[in-house]
Amino acid sequence: MDCFYIITNKLKDKDYAITSQIEQYIQSSGKKCFLSEKDSEGHIIPGTVPKEAECGLVLGGDGTLIRAVRDLGERSLPLLGINLGTLGYLTDVDLEDFESALDHLFSETPVIEERMMLEGSFRNSRKDMAMNDIVIAREVLQKTKLHVIIRPRGGDFLYSPIEQRIMLKDIDNARRLGADGVVLGCLTDDGEIDIPLMKQFMEAAQDISVTFHRAFDVCRNPQKALEDIISLGCDRILTSGQQATAELGIPLLKELQQQAAGRITLLAGCGVNETNIARIAQETGINEFHFSARETVASRMQYRKERVPMGATVQINEFERNVTTKERVKKTIGKLRAGS
Repeated sequence: MDCFYIITNKLKDKDYAITSQIEQYIQSSGKKCFLSEKDSEGHIIPGTVPKEAECGLVLGGDGTLIRAVRDLGERSLPLLGINLGTLGYLTDVDLEDFESALDHLFSETPVIEERMMLEGSFRNSRKDMAMNDIVIAREVLQKTKLHVIIRPRGGDFLYSPIEQRIMLKDIDNARRLGADGVVLGCLTDDGEIDIPLMKQFMEAAQDISVTFHRAFDVCRNPQKALEDIISLGCDRILTSGQQATAELGIPLLKELQQQAAGRITLLAGCGVNETNIARIAQETGINEFHFSARETVASRMQYRKERVPMGATVQINEFERNVTTKERVKKTIGKLRAGS
């Protein structure tokens, strides 16, 4: 390869010292290189990628590479990620190894690994390209475990053959992209755990953790379902005790915790917050919880066109949203520790 296109994340390389170092190395080797031109939001400006570029060098983390893929769109430019972040699944060349990686590109024909992309459009208008964004969360979460929910749609938990195939592929993708676990569940049409399908899901998950989600809360017989899920080898069950909230489900949660007897972890969820988490823990013996810790945050929009909802059936306030906040997470955990 003789011509390179450098895509830099200025947050990772604030003074462009690393970019300049790589640029100089390429030029000193008798090769050409171009620097990406970006707009005010950090996106590559359409039409500015030189036609002669043979390879894009992405300097940053996995998030930078994913953004570059989206920005390049249909331009089939091979990309090599040079990791300036803390974790790299896609940007797999460490900074100290960039010279040897480039030397290889200078002298040999590289093996190009193709990645699948999704293109989505809404009513034949706007189109967007997507790569799997699990890597972004994985880059940010260093100490927190990342468990990815596998659910192709809302509604019930009886899945069609095509939905089952989608779920199996999603499990495989989550595992390969570094998720610590997956959260899933499925039922038969008569409300039992779909054991044959769950066995396929467990096989696809391989060595990562599996949590059976709140499909459990709408099954026919929770005591039998508990035993079925244990026999499958799942690590956890996310449940509200088959009630609208975990607080209302305390009696069944307590019973299930006793029945489980340490063979599986019960994860109490739905409506868990700083006002009730200690009580749920004390009365059930459960010590793992699922909660959102959300607060309503107002939009920063100064100009607002009211009475134009974006939802066709469910109308909400478009100028506020619910966001998980660090303060409320700390408060909820604090209440649990204080009550234990």
